Amino acid sequence: MTRRRWIVLHVTVILLITYVSSYFYISRRRWEEAARLKSPAFLYVAAERALHEPEESWLPEHYALAYFYMPINALDRDLLGGPSPIMCFFHIGKKKGAE
Repeated sequence: MTRRRWIVLHVTVILLITYVSSYFYISRRRWEEAARLKSPAFLYVAAERALHEPEESWLPEHYALAYFYMPINALDRDLLGGPSPIMCFFHIGKKKGAE
């Protein structure tokens, strides 16, 4: 194996380990939080932040993480019965202060 392939292999393995471990760290923390709140799915951001931040400024971060982790989340659900992130939100009525 050439030196270049050896380096590419090691970098790929390190990135894969980082991706998988960060997914499990974030998803399991949020899954436990969702279980405490009796929610069937979880958010990639803290529920406290989602409840108290105005104008849903946390939503782009949640969607970015949900799409970034989508491949491993699908494997987690299929193989291990893992959690599923919330992927859509519905707004009923007017927002506060809207006329």
